[in-house]
Amino acid sequence: MSAPEATTTPVVELSELPSDLEKLGSGGEGVVYKLGSTHFSSRPCAFKKYKSPDKVNEAHLEKLVKFINKLGEVAPDRKEWLLNQAAWPTHLVRDDGKTVGIIMPLIPDRFFQLLSPTSTSTTKRAAELQYLLNGPEFEQSIGLKVSERQRYEFLEDFANLLRVLHGAEIRVGDISVKNLLFCHNAPGPHVYLLDCDSMSIGPSEGPDVQTPGWDVPNGEKPQTKESDAYKFGLLALRLLASDQSTRNPNDLPAGTVSSVRSLTQRALTASSSNRPTPRDWLGGISQGKDKASTEVAEVASAKTPTTSAKASSGISTATKTISRRKQGKPVPSAVSTNAVSNTPATTQTTATTSTNATSTIASQPSNGDVDSTEKKGLGWPITWTIVAGLMCLMNFIGGHPGSGFFMLIMFIVNLCWLLVRMDESKDSSQ
Repeated sequence: MSAPEATTTPVVELSELPSDLEKLGSGGEGVVYKLGSTHFSSRPCAFKKYKSPDKVNEAHLEKLVKFINKLGEVAPDRKEWLLNQAAWPTHLVRDDGKTVGIIMPLIPDRFFQLLSPTSTSTTKRAAELQYLLNGPEFEQSIGLKVSERQRYEFLEDFANLLRVLHGAEIRVGDISVKNLLFCHNAPGPHVYLLDCDSMSIGPSEGPDVQTPGWDVPNGEKPQTKESDAYKFGLLALRLLASDQSTRNPNDLPAGTVSSVRSLTQRALTASSSNRPTPRDWLGGISQGKDKASTEVAEVASAKTPTTSAKASSGISTATKTISRRKQGKPVPSAVSTNAVSNTPATTQTTATTSTNATSTIASQPSNGDVDSTEKKGLGWPITWTIVAGLMCLMNFIGGHPGSGFFMLIMFIVNLCWLLVRMDESKDSSQ
């Protein structure tokens, strides 16, 4: 798909929009409102209102809006294909001649997930890929069941999307699990790309925005195809390794096919000109998908223990399960049965340091002769209390109160779990 020639820019006046729009979320750049179906779009829409309109690069936004509308004139099916997996700006919103926001598609229902921060409650959240970078214990604790094969499907769909965008001289720039949603229990595209108004198109570059922990090597520009290639390699590594912060290709699971290992190594260690393109990745990902397990790793939970001994056994099993997954060994499985719903979409900022603690605990061998924290059954409660606390703090600081409140619930639940385990540990030692 090559970039179509320019056309007129679709513009909506701010005064045309309802004044009582439902607020969906707020980020660093703007506030997003639910618009629903309108006279200027056949699909449900959202309105992103910029917090600082004076800082908006109006000419750049015009290029993005013109691109999608011209694409609709010359290849309507390609326009629909793109809008089904990207929140692409379709209209500018102006007030007194100044661009104050954009209209973009509302996130499709299939990219929402019912999550369970407690055993008795569920909440509907945008299914951000960052949820899959914390290990099977965390995924199971919030009700996510994603197989290894599905992880490859996410990578395959995003590689194909990135291949098409690069063919049109469009660079994503800010690739991270914060800007990618996933769908694993419904047909259609399995990934959805957010923050498309910051992409670069042709000679016009978007803002030099990079998610912390997803930055390119020093000295490189973040708005190039080469930087996208580096970050795709980072995404592949972290998604397959279930790790928030690793940049080491050796952290891939032992069973990873050689082609994916080689591609990851090149993406992260080769010179920028020698990094694999999205097209290069498709063959290796297909090989990995064919070999990958369709079953979901099931981790023995210690959140609702009947006795202290049983709880300790459950935590030990969780530790061994994650260790076995890192080594590419089979683990117990369960079938995925999750539901989706259309609810306000919010974006989280990930506390990358928290996973280091998780990985450390998961990789430590148990010592039957030492009365350690792990032996007392406190390792996982402490770890996930820290994880939830850090993610809660980072989301509130980053201006994402919706995600912050969700992680606050997770923090309280894990804190209660920790206190119960401490009390049981004290009783068992007496």
